[in-house]
Amino acid sequence: MKNAFSPLSIQDFQRLANACGIPLSSDDLVQLHRRQFFKLEEGFEFCSLHLFTAAIYLEAVTVIRHPWATRAAERRVEDVKARSIELERVLQAIRGAKATPEDAQSAASILLDIERFLAEVDPFGPIGNIIDVLRPEVIQQLRGKGRLYAELRKAAAELAECLEDMTPEEHEPNTGEFTDEDPRKTASLDISELETTDSPRTVHERATVERSIADEKDSFDEDEDHREATELIEVDESRQTVRTQSLMSRLEDLKRKETPEPPADLEAQIAELNQLRETYIQDQNWPALAELYESRIELFEDPAERQQIHLSLGAIYESKLANPRKAFESFVFAVETGGPATDKALEGLKRTGQHADAKNSYRAWLEDRISKDLATIEKRTANLELARVLKEDGESQRAFLLFAAFLASEPETHITTETLATLESLSEEQGEEALDEFLNDILEATSNPRVVELVGLRGAMSYLSRSQNLLAIRNLRKVLEVAPNNEVAFSNLSRLYEAENNFGDLASIIRARLTRAPADLRPNLEAALEKAYEGELKADPDAVSRWTHLLDQSPDDEVALRRAIFGFATHSRHAECYSFLSGLATNVKTDEQRSRILIKLADIALNHLDAPEECREYLESALELTGTSTDILGGFVDLHMHNEEFINAVAGVESLLSISENLSREEKLEWLQVGVEAAELAYRDEEKEKFLAQIREIESTHI
Repeated sequence: MKNAFSPLSIQDFQRLANACGIPLSSDDLVQLHRRQFFKLEEGFEFCSLHLFTAAIYLEAVTVIRHPWATRAAERRVEDVKARSIELERVLQAIRGAKATPEDAQSAASILLDIERFLAEVDPFGPIGNIIDVLRPEVIQQLRGKGRLYAELRKAAAELAECLEDMTPEEHEPNTGEFTDEDPRKTASLDISELETTDSPRTVHERATVERSIADEKDSFDEDEDHREATELIEVDESRQTVRTQSLMSRLEDLKRKETPEPPADLEAQIAELNQLRETYIQDQNWPALAELYESRIELFEDPAERQQIHLSLGAIYESKLANPRKAFESFVFAVETGGPATDKALEGLKRTGQHADAKNSYRAWLEDRISKDLATIEKRTANLELARVLKEDGESQRAFLLFAAFLASEPETHITTETLATLESLSEEQGEEALDEFLNDILEATSNPRVVELVGLRGAMSYLSRSQNLLAIRNLRKVLEVAPNNEVAFSNLSRLYEAENNFGDLASIIRARLTRAPADLRPNLEAALEKAYEGELKADPDAVSRWTHLLDQSPDDEVALRRAIFGFATHSRHAECYSFLSGLATNVKTDEQRSRILIKLADIALNHLDAPEECREYLESALELTGTSTDILGGFVDLHMHNEEFINAVAGVESLLSISENLSREEKLEWLQVGVEAAELAYRDEEKEKFLAQIREIESTHI
């Protein structure tokens, strides 16, 4: 038994691998066993040749920055697995002394692969041959690539000796496994083979980190015996052996003879692909169909066609082969290839990313995607999806913070109704204060009308749900400043102002809305404004001074007159009102305004000052100015009832009703009741019945 094949315990092999710069933990070995690189079962024995398997495995993994972004340039993980299985078969043949010609061919192929690998990692350069004459204890003191090179060089030499024993006659190495495989199969990597106990990224970091040997004694330079042993050695440049060159030449000849020539042109290759495709579909040979697509995908240079191939692969792996990880990988390639079916590929990613086998990869892919320079909609979609995934994984706080940072980075671009709703959902477990703080920061940081409207309204609704009315009012006012026609903000702010008895501000926002309201909305707004002013006058006795001051400046302002009269009457300030109006009547310029003042003076004189004669004089003066009106006739009816002139009151009601087109239904009913009372007191049954009949008619019509 040669030293290269001497069995090593798991612990000894780990120590040897670590010395060679290949850190292997117990978890790593378990993963390699699970993926059939090392079969850690009864009867399995490590030896130094297994360093080659570990080294090329890490080489295949290390070139992958992300399993969804790039692929190995030279060595694929599935090739490493095939090589490890082949190596184990050769070792069993050597140890059992039952080698077959096929085993010899495999050994030759492995030997060539080791020779190529050693040429790539050779750290010694021109002095490489010195390894062959170093004492074992000196070699054991080497570290990193130097130790790996020494161990594998020695193992390769011993494997070559075994190969000579296995091949008494010259054998042509079997290169079928090398040549039968279409090199275009490298179009896709098996992601499931790239995971370790940690993530692929962790494996990469662990495999590439420089192992410091600053604390270790560099016996290679300091050992006196070593210097003496090498003083007289003439060193040639490291080169391939004659045996290796011969094997390489024979393998190249076999490749030329056994590798079938591809079809001459692209159309022929595609025709062949389509024929095979139809055959595999008819036979429902889905593994073969997937292999066909992966091996021939390089035929399609057009991005749209290549994207469609990746989509087809994803569908096969997902629905036919139940391999969500491979399906996910295919959909990733479809997205990154770009083309008209990108949305469909993203749907496939989202679907397969829900599976446990691909969930971590999907999350990592999303995190990588949001860091790229994407179009606005694509970036927003990726961030929305990442937030959803993080929340489902129980990381609500991280989801909220990441998504809030995304929105705050460009609020004018990223903030929409959908994104705000997502942020609110993510904040449920963080507390309402976190969302409030974010929304307030955005309101302070931006002046964009659309953003202020969306954020301000969302914050206001949140405050309203918690009965924080003053904070809601603040937000709603900001919304109306940039969006005066926002009906939700207007109606809620109106209600809040009314609840807070803030009728002045209520009137202010109604006035602002009136300036831009269409004609069909103006009557309701005017009624609401009047109600607001009345509420203000009722709540504040001093509010009437605003209107009297306005009348001093503009005596003919009808609205100001109406509100001043209402304010005085609300607080029973009749004498003060009588005095103010008497002075105002001398300053007005229009007959209509003077008539209004006289009618009100008549009302106060009759009902509050008990001065019926003054009332009559005021009414007659008003009649002379503007002629008959319902207000003047109503004043006369009140005067007749006060003076118990019931017959005249009945006549006055009849006259009033004859010009009642300006009276509301309620006003008509009120005057008819006065007519009934006057007719009854005047013993005029006919007029009484007439008034009652009109009342019944109005009431029946209303029903």
